[in-house]
Amino acid sequence: MKKALILASAALVAAQSGTSQPPCAVVASKLASPSASVLIDQLKQVWQLHSETVWLKNPGNDWEYGPLDIMDELDMVKSNLASYESEYAVQLAIQKITVRTGNFHFNYYPDILQIFNFRRRFNVASISSDGKTLPKLYVHGDVVALADGDDGVSDIKSINGMSPYDFLKANLYSQYINSDGRMNNMFSKGDTDHLGAFAR
Repeated sequence: MKKALILASAALVAAQSGTSQPPCAVVASKLASPSASVLIDQLKQVWQLHSETVWLKNPGNDWEYGPLDIMDELDMVKSNLASYESEYAVQLAIQKITVRTGNFHFNYYPDILQIFNFRRRFNVASISSDGKTLPKLYVHGDVVALADGDDGVSDIKSINGMSPYDFLKANLYSQYINSDGRMNNMFSKGDTDHLGAFAR
């Protein structure tokens, strides 16, 4: 009830103000920073218990994600809250920190990313013709036809003007410990119902 009254009051102020911003943006600007600040403080309390936070600061040269000071990164987000355009941008910035850990124990799936679900209409599979040559990328639905010897099946030549694997590399976004794991997560799995991250 209290939050509803605050929202209603903020909406009234937004409607009566002479600002050119949409009312929702005015309301969001009044509410986002304090709640985001509290969220960051709470995340710091939880994540400081992970022993890996020390290792991530100086992981060694072979760690592909590079050094990561989680507490400093969270502090940077917190100190720049006013510069973010939306709560979505803030929560995405926090999630990007956790993705860089390569560790699902730091998993953070913001509530704002759970509201909408965008999917591609197809998923992809990476197939080598003989198990020795470099694999090519196919639409998953074509894999059965390919296995049946259908000569009309073609591999994917480009996606948005990029070579298929370059496109996948540019869009890897999961918390696996290395790029191989992130790449494999993009593909559908024939023996499971896993669509692959490409489709999601």
